[in-house]
Amino acid sequence: METTLLVSTAPPDDPRTASCLRLARTLREAGENVEVLLLQDGVLVPTQRSSDGGRSFDELLREGVRFLVLEDDLRLRGFEKDDVGEGTQLVTYRAAVRRMAEAGISVKGCF
Repeated sequence: METTLLVSTAPPDDPRTASCLRLARTLREAGENVEVLLLQDGVLVPTQRSSDGGRSFDELLREGVRFLVLEDDLRLRGFEKDDVGEGTQLVTYRAAVRRMAEAGISVKGCF
């Protein structure tokens, strides 16, 4: 089955983040496999879980959406793996690019 990989760079309280998480939920409810790759300030989403973005994040984890967090961006912002909690996977730049290039992956930007 094909997987949709949504890429987000927006911080937790940005409307683009809420939009990206809504899209992830809609795709998941339609039966698609969904992953969200968090880059730049997007890596703060699992660390802050504030406003609607936070609730949606936790709900999406329970619904089976997989979150990939760029490790270097997370560390540049002063956070570690323990700060993002269960259900997220830290990835390197190389692993992120490899995942985007894999067969069966449809990449969509949430910018």
